[in-house]
Amino acid sequence: MDAWGKKLRSRFRAPIEACRCQLLTLRDRQDSQSASRFSEVQTRLYTLLIQEETFWKQRSKIYWLKDGDCNTKFFHAIASSRRKHNLIQHLTRNDGSMATDQTGICKVAHTYFEDLYKDKVSSFGPVLQNVTHCISESDNDALLQPFSITEFRSALFSMHDNKSPGLDGVNPGFYKIFWDLLGLELFHACVQWLKQGSLPHQLSQTNIVLIPKIEHPTSMKDPRPISLCNVIYKIILKVLANRLKPLLPACISPEQSAFMENRSILDNVMVANEIIHYLKCKTRGKQARGLRQGDLLSPYLFIICTEGLSLLLRQAEARGILHGVKVCRGAPPLTHILFADDCFLFCKATTDEGHTLKDVLQQYEQASGQSINL
Repeated sequence: MDAWGKKLRSRFRAPIEACRCQLLTLRDRQDSQSASRFSEVQTRLYTLLIQEETFWKQRSKIYWLKDGDCNTKFFHAIASSRRKHNLIQHLTRNDGSMATDQTGICKVAHTYFEDLYKDKVSSFGPVLQNVTHCISESDNDALLQPFSITEFRSALFSMHDNKSPGLDGVNPGFYKIFWDLLGLELFHACVQWLKQGSLPHQLSQTNIVLIPKIEHPTSMKDPRPISLCNVIYKIILKVLANRLKPLLPACISPEQSAFMENRSILDNVMVANEIIHYLKCKTRGKQARGLRQGDLLSPYLFIICTEGLSLLLRQAEARGILHGVKVCRGAPPLTHILFADDCFLFCKATTDEGHTLKDVLQQYEQASGQSINL
């Protein structure tokens, strides 16, 4: 599919020009056969122009422009600009040398991800011992309800038609158009996989695309890895995410605000700003110190795992070895505020509490594999 797409990229211009030349030749002829042929070629030209525009529209990722005149040139310019911006021209190796050719760049990226995703020895005990039951029997029954075809259809039709495809080369728009033909068979296959508790290996394979976070990236820490998943895989994850979503507020502590309905990251920004303002204005008392873009289920799984860090910090606070910041009398002490993969940590500016924070972060790192990004 990918090879076919690359080949198709250069096949619009020639047939479009051929159709236009034929129209110029047929325009001056008066016989009925030429008139019929003129109509056929004209229809063919319009079809090619629409296909060309659709092709470049999908590549440009301009989702806000749906209707209007033909904008092939505009979409082509945006796609070319995106390609230029996302191009990685060189990367720094671990030894400090620079890889500038395609083979060297690929090797640097492969080594980086091989080390990043390799299995590591984990210690879950210190985190799991703090987890309490927060899902009721009725909530659990709702999670275990048989799946319906309506859930899968809603999951599919909530996706944008032209989102980047995975290894299968098919976008959500294809499945929407042919839902009446494929929907029932797709539903039965997905339910069977979910009952088995495993997915076909080919279905869960993804393309990792590197999107630069800065201009002219030189290190593997500069690009943001985005996983392009197959549409069927995304449908399954979306169905699971939709079931899990209503129950998250009961499981996730108020210190976390990312990916949660009716919670805003800006709320935590305001709280953090008030704490910093309080610390600057304080004139007496003890000092205090403030210390992943592809599948649909990952954000919810991430904040559930991050809840382990929140539980460890609460445990340390309950034991009296960590003290948060109270901005006013009667206010709850805050030891942490979480923004997805970023966090603010607050404690007394003492050596003992610094060691406590370090121990907590090390315990969480051993359990989750997430380490401090300094």
